[in-house]
Formats: sequence, C-alpha cells, structure tokens
Amino acid sequence: MTQTDLAGGLALDRAGSLRGAVEFLSRDKAAASAWTRRATLAAFGATTLFAICAAAAWPLTGAVVPWDSKNHFYPMFRFLADALAHGEIPYWNPFHFGGHPAVADPQSLIFTPTMFLFAWLAPGASMQVFDAVIYAHLLAGGFAILLLFRRRGWHPSGAVLAATVFILGGPSASRLQHTGMIISFACLPIAILSLEVALTRFSLAFAALFGAVAAFMALGRDQVAFLGCFILLFLALHEAASSGAPVRYLARRWRVLALAALVASAFLAVPSLLTIQFLADSNRPEISYGVAAAGSLAPVNLMTMLSPNFFGSINWSYDYWGPGYETTSAPDHTDRAINYLFAGSLPALLLFWHGLAGGRLAGRGLRPFLIVTIAALLYSLGRSTPFFALVFDAIPGVKLYRRPADATFPLLFGLAICSGYLLHRYVADGLPNPFRGLPRAVAAALALLAVLPAAALVGSSLSFSSAQDHLDFSLRELAIAAVTCAGLAGALQAGNSFSRRAALAAILVAGAGGELVWRNAAVSINAEPASRYVFDTMPAPQAAGLEA
Repeated sequence: MTQTDLAGGLALDRAGSLRGAVEFLSRDKAAASAWTRRATLAAFGATTLFAICAAAAWPLTGAVVPWDSKNHFYPMFRFLADALAHGEIPYWNPFHFGGHPAVADPQSLIFTPTMFLFAWLAPGASMQVFDAVIYAHLLAGGFAILLLFRRRGWHPSGAVLAATVFILGGPSASRLQHTGMIISFACLPIAILSLEVALTRFSLAFAALFGAVAAFMALGRDQVAFLGCFILLFLALHEAASSGAPVRYLARRWRVLALAALVASAFLAVPSLLTIQFLADSNRPEISYGVAAAGSLAPVNLMTMLSPNFFGSINWSYDYWGPGYETTSAPDHTDRAINYLFAGSLPALLLFWHGLAGGRLAGRGLRPFLIVTIAALLYSLGRSTPFFALVFDAIPGVKLYRRPADATFPLLFGLAICSGYLLHRYVADGLPNPFRGLPRAVAAALALLAVLPAAALVGSSLSFSSAQDHLDFSLRELAIAAVTCAGLAGALQAGNSFSRRAALAAILVAGAGGELVWRNAAVSINAEPASRYVFDTMPAPQAAGLEA
C-alpha cells in the first residue's frame, strides 16, 4: 500500500467519511496479511496451471471447440487476418452470406483489440491456436477475480476457487462455441476491478482503463455484454449509495467518471453507428416476447449445478432428455449447452450448505455480488417468473435479444464470487453455526427450511427424468453427486483449526479444479474431432466439387 493510496483512502474514499477510511484501512491490512508475496504468486500460478490443463484437453484429444466457433467465428478471423496480411481494409467480406459488411458486424472481430492484434500477428493461425487465444481471455478474467479477492482480503484459496469456476464453470465451458460472448464475459471482471480502483483511488489512469475495457466488452453487442453494462452501472451506484452520501461521492469523482465516459464513447461511437445502420437491414431488429421467452432457462436445469450429467448433458451418445424443443409442451428453444450450469461439486456444496443453510450469503461484503447473482438467475429463468416480463417491457434494449438464458453467464460470475467468498469464510471462521443460542429443535427446523430449495429442485428434476423414461440413469447420477458432496462435507468437518482449514482448502480447490477439467473440458458438449473441420482428407468426389 503506497503513501498515495493511504492518503487517498483516509481523506477521500467513501466521500471522506471516517467510517469509510477505517474500512479502507482494515480491508488493506487484511489483504496484506492474507496475500503475502508468496501467496499471491501461488494463487496466480495455480490459476494459470489450471487454465493450461483445461485448454490442453482439446489438442490432447485431437478435438476443437466446434459449431459456431469453427463454422462462423474462425472464418471471420481468417478473413480479417488475410485482409491485414495483404494490406487491405476489411470493410466488406465477399465470402460471407454472398457479401457482408464485416465492418458493421459485431461478430467480425474487427473492433475486438485482442483479436485484431492476433489476426495481424498470426494470420495463418490454426483452429487449435484460435481456441487457445479465446481461452486466454477467460484466464485474463480469472486473474482479475484474484485481484478482486485480494483487494477485499478474502483468502487466496477462495480466490483460486472463484477463478477456476469463472474459467471453466457452466456456460464458460458449455458455450465456448459462442466466441463473442466468451470475450464479452471475460472482460466483465477486468472492468469491475478497474472501476473499483478508479473510484477508490481517484485514479485517472484506471478510469481510462475502465472506459476502454467496458467499451471493448460493449463492442461485443451481444446479450452478455448488454447485461454486463448493467452490472457495472449497478456496482458503481451501489458503491455510491454505500458511502452514505451518494451525491457527494459522485460529485467528488466527476473527473474519474467523465474520463471513463469519454474513453468509452471514443471507442464505441463508430462501431455502434455502423451496426445501427446494418440493423436497418436485419431480419430481426427486435424480438417479440414469445420468441424471447422460448429461450428461457427451465428451473429444473438448475439440477445440473449439482449433477452435471443428470439429463445426459455430457453423454457422447448425445442422448439428452433435459428441457428442450422435444421434451417440453411449451416452446423451448434451448439445448443441452445453453442449459448446462455445472461449476463443481465443492461450489455447489458451499452454496447450499454454508451459503443458504448457514446464512453466510448474507455477508456484508458479498451483498452487491449476491444481488447480481439473484437478478441474473431471475432474468435467465425468463417466463418462469414475472421478473423477465417486467424488464422486457421496461428496460430499453432487452427486446433486441432472443434468449434470456444468456444471463447464465453473469449468473456464473456471481456464483464464482459467492463460492470463493464462502470458502474464505470457512477458512477464517470454520463451519457455519447460524442458529447459535436457539433451542436445538428450533435450530434444526430452521436449517431444514433453508435446504428445502435443494430438496424441491431434486424432486422436480427426478419427476422430469421419470416423464422421459430416464429415471434410473438420473438416480445413478444423483447418487454419484450425493457421494461426492458427502465426502466433501466430511472433509470440511476435519478443519478444526485455522492452519488445518487453510491447508484443507488448498487441497479441496485442487480437487475442484481436477473435477472441472474432467467434467467440463473437451467433453461432448464443447468438443468435436478436428478432422470434421479439416478438408484435406475429403473423399475424391467431394474434393473435386470443392475445387470446382
């Protein structure tokens, strides 16, 4: 902590209040004690090692990220790279859809700085290298999560758990094919980190960084970017409201906010105007509620948080019987990739036991992220709650997108932060005991009430599988999940001292990373053999046709 930071924190943070200064100092003291140089290097090293192991699963099995990634985004990248290699300006792509204004298309990657640089440096990059670069974006987001935890003094093991969940949990794994959304999602924690530092330190440099990163996220112009912008706005307003004098708080930071807005506007102006012109020729410039609602996440899909293959989501036989077009009476335009939420058994156990039953999700430092998590869950459930119908009519921009289930991305971000925080609380405070002092019978009843949501989820999911004649399979998968969680719960019980809990947390995080690689990396939901996308082994008649 520098002298400048100390002075800024004491005199200016949280509108100059004494309470804010004390909170600023205590937070940084906690960070200094928990995040030694060795612990910081270990956290970054562990996260990097995890990301390398996960990304290596595709080339080691001869697979690539399939579908949209290779049918759409990779050709877009190669066109951009070829144009740059020949000194041309990639305004118009004559090979796409019989001619296509690439410069106005958010998916052309032209205005994505990292991909533009990649195309310039490696114009002949293979599909595998393309996948690795996309995955590196998620690693960068994971690094930002580590720093968000470090700023709060939350334990490094919790930070690594949160980063691994962000990198390979749920939609980060199952929807790797949607390259643009992955890049937008990766920008979110980086933007949050730079925003926090800019507001806390009155830093114009970080204000400019925030404006640039937020703009790069928004340039994706997908629903993940759209929701990410609302998250950034909410977190900034929450920080102002928490100061006790929000108007004064914002007034003191007008230079920071103005510079961030100016930088963001400079990056967004031209691409946005081009896309608005392109939108005039679109066949879906706006989505009706009925079409959007068909892309809702059915509530039973939350079961994949506990048991990844409960509905056959990652079967290589592609025998999926979860919610979708063929298994529900109401229109459902989702699929097994959109509906997949598994982020690890340890995060699920922490959320239901320590978080819900133990009451630790109400922790003060976690509240803004908990609000984001709840809002993202309600949005993703779409027609299953009144929330989406309200925001569909009330908030400009929502009608531009056809799938509320895209909110599983910010939902995953919130779950990552929550699970990491809960592990931090376990290391610091041990097992939760929220009903201390109450009669034993009353405490047991309240704990039972807290776990009813999990019981209801299991019951409704088994009923769904039974209706699809797959009850036996789902019961086996549920048993695997139950045994895994029971083992983890038993391990957590062994942490009877701070040092033992810290060591145990590190071991459990390593195991959680291994489970994510096993369950989510290069599985049927996000991988296909590279040979399906390489044409040098085509049969002679097909090769002759392609040549013609």
